[in-house]
Amino acid sequence: MPVCQSCGYESPEGVAFCGKCGQPFAAPAAQQPPAQQYQPAPAYPAPAYPAPAYPYAPQSAPFGISGLVLGIIGLCLGWLLWPVGVIMGAVAIPLGAVAMYRKERYAIAALVLGIMSIVMAIVFILIWLAILISVIG
Repeated sequence: MPVCQSCGYESPEGVAFCGKCGQPFAAPAAQQPPAQQYQPAPAYPAPAYPAPAYPYAPQSAPFGISGLVLGIIGLCLGWLLWPVGVIMGAVAIPLGAVAMYRKERYAIAALVLGIMSIVMAIVFILIWLAILISVIG
C-alpha cells in the first residue's frame, strides 16, 4: 500500500493520488521492455482457391437471347404486319421455354415478349376486322 509523502495516509493499491490530501503519488520507474529487432512477416504464397463453379449460370444464353430478340421483333413489327408478330411470338415462346429448362438468362423475358407479341397481333387483327366490318356494313 502506498503511503502519501505529504500527510502519511495509506492509500489502496493502484491509485495515482492520495485519498486524503489529493497529492500525486510518485510513479514507479517504468521498466523498459527489451528492444526487439524488427522482423518482417514471412512471405507465404497466396493459397490456391479453386475457381468458383456456377452450375446454374451458363456463360452464354443462346436460347434466351434468341427468344428475347424474336419477341422484340414480333412486338415491333406486329403493329402493322400481324403475321410477323404471330410467327415471331410463336417461335419466341418455345425458345424461352427451352431457356427456362436450361436455366439461361433472359428466359422469362423471351416468354413474356413472345406471349405479348401474339396477343398484340390478335388484338390488331380484331381491330382491323372491326374497322373493315364498319366500313363495309
